Amino acid sequence: MDVYVGWVRQPLLIVQGVVALVLLIACANVAGLLLAQVAARRKEVAVRAALGAGLWHIARQFLTESILLSLLGGLLGMALAYGGLKLFIAISPAWFPRVGEIVLDTRTLGFTALLSLATGLVFGVIPALQASGPNLSEIMKETALGATAGMHRQRLRSALVVVEMSVAQVLLIGVGLMLNTFLRLYNAPTGCDTRNVVTFQMQLPAGQFVKNTGVIGGNDTFEISPRVNVVFEQIRKRIAGITGVVSVAAGVRPPLSELTPGDLRVNFAIEGRPTEGSEQQPVSAAWFPVSAGYFHTLGTPLVRGREFGIQDTAGSLPVVLLNEAMVRRFWSGKDPIGKRLRIDMVNEPSREIVGVVGDIRHNRYDREAQPQMYVPYIQHPLVSEGRWVGPRLTMTFVVRSAGDPLRLVPALRAATAEVDRNSPIFNIKTVDQYVSEQLWQPQQTLILLAIFGALAVVLALTGVYGVMAYAVQQRTHEIGIRVALGASRGNILQVLVARGLLLVALGVAIGCAGSLALTRLFGSLLWGVTPTDPLTYTVVIIALVSVAMLACYLPARRTLDGEPTAALRYE
Repeated sequence: MDVYVGWVRQPLLIVQGVVALVLLIACANVAGLLLAQVAARRKEVAVRAALGAGLWHIARQFLTESILLSLLGGLLGMALAYGGLKLFIAISPAWFPRVGEIVLDTRTLGFTALLSLATGLVFGVIPALQASGPNLSEIMKETALGATAGMHRQRLRSALVVVEMSVAQVLLIGVGLMLNTFLRLYNAPTGCDTRNVVTFQMQLPAGQFVKNTGVIGGNDTFEISPRVNVVFEQIRKRIAGITGVVSVAAGVRPPLSELTPGDLRVNFAIEGRPTEGSEQQPVSAAWFPVSAGYFHTLGTPLVRGREFGIQDTAGSLPVVLLNEAMVRRFWSGKDPIGKRLRIDMVNEPSREIVGVVGDIRHNRYDREAQPQMYVPYIQHPLVSEGRWVGPRLTMTFVVRSAGDPLRLVPALRAATAEVDRNSPIFNIKTVDQYVSEQLWQPQQTLILLAIFGALAVVLALTGVYGVMAYAVQQRTHEIGIRVALGASRGNILQVLVARGLLLVALGVAIGCAGSLALTRLFGSLLWGVTPTDPLTYTVVIIALVSVAMLACYLPARRTLDGEPTAALRYE
């Protein structure tokens, strides 16, 4: 099962964790609003208590309101989840594991209902406790001029705001790191020109072209018919004659399709030197049989030496091309032209190195280009081990066109059918599509993180604004007195905003510590950027603090814009 879906487990777990953090922020926001509501209804609660209402009855009312609010939110969330799921399935590629089986079943709906109920209970308890034990004599003697919420209520709401800001910052830093990763992956060099290049595959039937020759060296071996090379070469020549085709080549696998560990990897030995790593593990490199003109068609530069040409036939000198990464790894950057190596395969001859080409990054997640060697497919021995029979009978044709390459598909089908009607072409894709498929996972993770991160920021800033608006409202009469006594608007504004900025600063400090701990959990999803990237942290902190400052400033400015006499009369 891990082979098919294991690679999506970590991103899904991260998204689940992000959803939990957003739920925490939302719950903290609702709890803050409920606390403010309790403070605004203190006299109502006191009057009801004085008239004989029991503490349980008062607490039950607040719990009921909290649970009802949570259940309504759960219903709205399920509606949004249904639409979001439809969108996710629509934009997911066909190869995404079990995408057609993702549904909102009864278990999911039941879990959502229970979670909504539990959330309402947990975050309704605090306001209920706050309201259930009022000091009647104190509250009944409060006047409008002197009524303020208790310091413990203020501290609790402030703590909730700090939690919201810190969690929002953690999510924003995660979004920033994934955005940085996506941009670096997107702009990473591929080693070839992907524009206007289409690929397709064709597989010849084993029954007509393969014969079992027995066991050699403990492995089943098979003899490949020479007609395989003839068929593939005829198809390549037919395609080259199609109007609009600039060049055509062939290889055993699509270019820039992601390589898995061990995929088309072979051991080899360099002649004239001891086998490196012979005491532990034989040295190996990725291995690609290709046709003449392969690198010219892909636009991969020739660094030195020559490419394969028409002179490289089945009976000519066996040759091999290396990429720059392999030269750096095994020749320390020196010129390997003219040297020889032997690939560990049945009947494989010693090959002369005739050229060095640029690095093609088949896997965009590789930190560095991997060693690769290329041989003419027409020189591939006709006797192969069992695991190489499939690649020997399957060929990927690479076609560069003058315009939109997909317009050539009907002509490509016709050209291959003229040579072999029994082997239809399949897996028709542009090279850009292969690049996009490798970027799909970070792109989807980035989109989901961005959605939840934006939601978290909105909720956190709403909490900041709510706390500041309530705090300013409680000091409206005081502000009127200060203005009447000649205090400048700037000084009053500074006093009012300072408390909100203190909460923001505490949230940012805690958020930095949390980010350093949590972002390491998805470090394997990052590419070209560390979990502690200073630029990402700086940009996120500046953006978050700037918007939070605005949320602190607006309530204070709105109050100062009013008339001092209205503030003095405020109740």
